[in-house]
Amino acid sequence: MATITEHAAATTIGHGILMPKLSHRFRVTFLDDCDNAVQGSEYLTMQIMSISDIEETFDRPNTSGQFVLKVEDDVTNRAMTVVRRLFERQSTFTTIVEMLDGADGVLSTEHYHNCTIAQILHSDRTYARNTNGYKAVQLSIPNWVGDFVDALVDDPKTKALVSLLNGANLTLVESTAEQSATVQKTLIVEYGSVVHTLK
Repeated sequence: MATITEHAAATTIGHGILMPKLSHRFRVTFLDDCDNAVQGSEYLTMQIMSISDIEETFDRPNTSGQFVLKVEDDVTNRAMTVVRRLFERQSTFTTIVEMLDGADGVLSTEHYHNCTIAQILHSDRTYARNTNGYKAVQLSIPNWVGDFVDALVDDPKTKALVSLLNGANLTLVESTAEQSATVQKTLIVEYGSVVHTLK
């Protein structure tokens, strides 16, 4: 990776490598057709897990396309209430994606105009995700370990512990139970145009 000092034009701004943008530091917000926040959209913003990469082509910049939002459903149904409102509304909305620096500072912004939710994909519901299981691992400590530790260590407590474990066969048990999966919705969002802004 190139360092700042390898580029003559950047030598006055510091040393080392440039800080990368982190993929998990982003915020997605929604505006209605009057550029006001969509009612209750803050709940949807909190539940967004990811937004897909959007392809751009050189010969057709800022043209229409689509992206994918993954939303984690919540027990209050507030996020899905907003999704339903956006899905069923007659007018379009604007989606704003901001890359953050970790301290709520905005590094770049993408405005997707004339958005509509084309599809809502629902995650599976299954009892199989919460099954219990265990995996046993056998660990054998060979006899020569005690002789090796005796030659290197002077601490009597360590020697006593090693002598107890010398030649022992241990069984370690690890739980393989899967955590209950959350209910997720995948939104296919179509947009009419996009504007990119670097801060």
